Amino acid sequence: RRHYGRRRLRRRRGGRNRGLFDVDVNYTVGWADPSDWQNYTRTFPTPAKKYSVYGFASSGGSPIEFTLDEVTAGVGTEAQTLKPLARLEPGRATAGWDNLELFPFTDPDTKAPAVLELGGKMTLRLSMPGGNHDIDFLAFGFLGFFPGDIL
Repeated sequence: RRHYGRRRLRRRRGGRNRGLFDVDVNYTVGWADPSDWQNYTRTFPTPAKKYSVYGFASSGGSPIEFTLDEVTAGVGTEAQTLKPLARLEPGRATAGWDNLELFPFTDPDTKAPAVLELGGKMTLRLSMPGGNHDIDFLAFGFLGFFPGDIL
């Protein structure tokens, strides 16, 4: 279930290369308002593995800010119980709305790159506390998948 508020999906002409594969159609979630969020239910391999997480995001205005939480209760409702996992806060905007960049999510306490243990069916919630940002995709790579991962 996704709660879009007044956000809109915007079809993008570029940004279809995902490194190991290309996508045929690419949409960016944009025009996010403060407190907008979206849920993603995915099945990760078991046993659980440790992952680093990146977001391909942009902002033509205020600094980018996203939070990533695990939904532990209330999936499919507005009243969800959340377990904080990571934050994407590069401390700046990008050069414009169409200038997306890949940013690492960080641990909310230490500010170090986030290392998440994910396994089985999980619902993750991506929130936009400040609004005014675009997000194209999230990338989950098991540790060692992305160059520069701390093993």
